[in-house]
Amino acid sequence: IAVMSPGLYKVTYSVGLQKTAGATAQTVSVIVAKNATQQIGGFSYAHLESTPSNLSSCGNSFILNMNAGDTIRVRLLSSAAGAQNVNLVNNTSNIMIEKIGPTRGAF
Repeated sequence: IAVMSPGLYKVTYSVGLQKTAGATAQTVSVIVAKNATQQIGGFSYAHLESTPSNLSSCGNSFILNMNAGDTIRVRLLSSAAGAQNVNLVNNTSNIMIEKIGPTRGAF
């Protein structure tokens, strides 16, 4: 997602997660990055039990300065080595990027 106007933005997101395979419990980190750089306050964690079809959710809200053309990306990282067994649940994930004012100094 790219913003078109510089300013101070409030980013709010939530994700629904589902374990699809495997018998190992894991922690999933949800990370928001601006221009590929992880943002302070832009991460949350969810724990998924060891059974497939286990559901969890997490989310967060934070404020950051953005320039015109900056991009926001949401990534999922699993604590299980080589794991590719967690999916976003359909119709349970969202992100809202709201401009709340002009660019401010460092927080």
